[in-house]
Amino acid sequence: MRLSFRDYEAKIKEVVVNDNIYIILVEEYDKKKKEYVTEYEFELNKDTKIIYDNKETTKDQLKVNQKVTITSSNEVMPSEPAKLSNVKKIVISKD
Repeated sequence: MRLSFRDYEAKIKEVVVNDNIYIILVEEYDKKKKEYVTEYEFELNKDTKIIYDNKETTKDQLKVNQKVTITSSNEVMPSEPAKLSNVKKIVISKD
């Protein structure tokens, strides 16, 4: 079975660091509705790439209210908030 991936446009709502584990809460932006619609939470893993200005950067660059594009597997675990699994890449927007 091959995992499929999709991109989420989102805004960071919360960054929690606990024992050097980063847990990120984001709100997905729906381009059609032009509003933030769904909250997702995910944990950064050692393979998650964080990109800013076309360069790889560090986890501590992730800040509340930043706009980001998240590349994650289509697998979403039902919970409140929904949990994204297998987040491969986070691109921080330059706005």
